[in-house]
Amino acid sequence: MKITSFLVWPLLFTSLGSTPHSSQPYSAGAEILNQVSRELNQIAKRATPAVVSITSIRAVVPQSNPLSTPGIPGSVPNDTADPMALGVGSGVIMRADGLILTNLHVVQNSEKITVLLDDSHRTSAHLVGGDAKTDLAVIQIDSPAEHPLPTLSFGNSAQLNVGDWIIAVGSPFGLSHTVTSGIISAVGRGQLGMLDIEDFIQTDAAINPGNSGGPLLNSSGEMIGINTAIFSQTGGFTGVGFAIPSKIAKQVFEGIVQHGHVIRGWIGLIAQDLDPQLATYFRAPQVTGALISQIQSRGPAAQAKLKCGDIITRFGDLPIHSANQLKSLVASSKISNKIPIEIYRKGKLFQVQLSIQEQPDPKSSLINQKAGQVAHSAQHPATHGDLGISVQDVTPEISKLLRTPPQTGAIIAEVQPGSPAFDVGLSVGDVIVSANQNEIHNAKEVSDLFDHMKKDEITVLYVQKSPEEKVFIPMKRMK
Repeated sequence: MKITSFLVWPLLFTSLGSTPHSSQPYSAGAEILNQVSRELNQIAKRATPAVVSITSIRAVVPQSNPLSTPGIPGSVPNDTADPMALGVGSGVIMRADGLILTNLHVVQNSEKITVLLDDSHRTSAHLVGGDAKTDLAVIQIDSPAEHPLPTLSFGNSAQLNVGDWIIAVGSPFGLSHTVTSGIISAVGRGQLGMLDIEDFIQTDAAINPGNSGGPLLNSSGEMIGINTAIFSQTGGFTGVGFAIPSKIAKQVFEGIVQHGHVIRGWIGLIAQDLDPQLATYFRAPQVTGALISQIQSRGPAAQAKLKCGDIITRFGDLPIHSANQLKSLVASSKISNKIPIEIYRKGKLFQVQLSIQEQPDPKSSLINQKAGQVAHSAQHPATHGDLGISVQDVTPEISKLLRTPPQTGAIIAEVQPGSPAFDVGLSVGDVIVSANQNEIHNAKEVSDLFDHMKKDEITVLYVQKSPEEKVFIPMKRMK
């Protein structure tokens, strides 16, 4: 079977410039293949010397965290016996003195980092800085090289098109300088739940564990991405790999080298994507744009008097298609710049000037899980079986956990799998703050609202997912 699939290539070219009676069968097809091979040879020859293999040793601290799950990246099983863990990845030499760009998860919390260069020379390295939002890091080799090291330069990932040929280089399973090829399967992939900032290049080039931190190259041999993740149920190659585009990687690299951290733009709001139901409710002209779901006090958005429910349709000269796109554009904007934006509010178009500020360090929180556990233990939650949701009053204890005003909202105590509430993304611990833009004070108000909903009627809930995140969620009664 393997031989059959290998022979498909020459068979594809039997009609290209030859006939069954030709004295030189397949000559045109062979020349095309030879030309492609020569191009791939040259790209690989130029690129591979600048790609390194990275081995990291880190201490494993046993945890009693009940959320830890063996086999999940970043999770530590409770019964870990080995006090040390070995990580293997790849990196790209960006400066001749040994400054290397890689993935943060390859070198994070490492006690020892070892780099294998193209000439088989091994040297230690240390972490210069990392960026958790993009899973990128910069390391520096410790021993000076006898001669300037080969480097790779950034290409322009904004010029990529679906179907473009690309090449991936790395150390899958520790096999250094492995070269694979494929095409760009998609660009602008986001909302995968892997990173805070997601604008991935998707490719079908073979990417496996150990490729992390290696370059994704265009047909000119320029680095247009850093290979970061794969989609797989087995841990191996399935034809779906993801790379961080060079437009993000370049900003992170330069920020870490120049400032020790990444300076990002911030406008003080959180946005979400539209769907047909939300677009209709908020009177949007189309189902594209970024729906503002939260305004942070004293930020640029608050100063510009933007409101929750406004829909951003243009940022500077670019139309906005999604919340993820807006997030990336804001993050890459220069500090102190003023950017004109267009918003729709109640069906009317407005233009606003936003001042870009430096993004403050966010403080993530998982306390909604604890609040949900408290709510789930309630004796008499208000239940709505056809919607698959149970709610209860926000107690003083829960209010303190969530940092919400007293007698505000109704907390979800239970969500039935497969129910309408489950399908729209409601979870235990979420707090319903308002419904149809009317403030909710207790569970009875939510119950009365649900009881009076008619079949096919849509109610837009404003839901607090965490102390830092609120979203609009449309709920539809199906019967």
